Amino acid sequence: MIIRKLLTATRIILFEFIKFAVIDLTATAAIKNLFIKKFFVRRMAGNVIIYPGVRWFSGKNIELGRHVLISYSCYLDDYAEIKILDGTGIGPSCRIVTGTHNTETMDMIGRPVIIGRFCWLGAGVIVLPGVEIGDFSIIGAGSVVTKDIPAYSIAVGNPARVIKSRAVKIPFKLWSGEYINNFDNLP
Repeated sequence: MIIRKLLTATRIILFEFIKFAVIDLTATAAIKNLFIKKFFVRRMAGNVIIYPGVRWFSGKNIELGRHVLISYSCYLDDYAEIKILDGTGIGPSCRIVTGTHNTETMDMIGRPVIIGRFCWLGAGVIVLPGVEIGDFSIIGAGSVVTKDIPAYSIAVGNPARVIKSRAVKIPFKLWSGEYINNFDNLP
């Protein structure tokens, strides 16, 4: 029993060190993304930018679309499915949480989080389990998203509330600096 616990702890420490050494210290994004795609996330499309300090629970429930940007020190608690769709940018120190507890039995419950296409989450946003953020929405810095946010919305606060809708102009600038004229045919 003690040996099994020691082996498990050793495996976790080694795993975390490899994640840190390869993901945070790797100089080239291509090598880092290849490593993440191969060993950690379920699905990752092209042109994804993951900054140093990004952490996740296991990675097996994470799907990243094309042109996704995840900034410094974010945490993706992928106890249940997390989908971050095409063109979405996530600011520094954001938390996406999918795991919670049944208040009666304290059993762990996972509820998926879906962040739509071309969304922007400001710094320090917390997204709680079971939330869906609609396409082209913006969530203001420090907001706590407890309920679904409709598409084309700007939401702020704790809990996050929609304060206005937004229009999307063409050409649209991606996080990579590229401009697109058609949202269905990304480069």
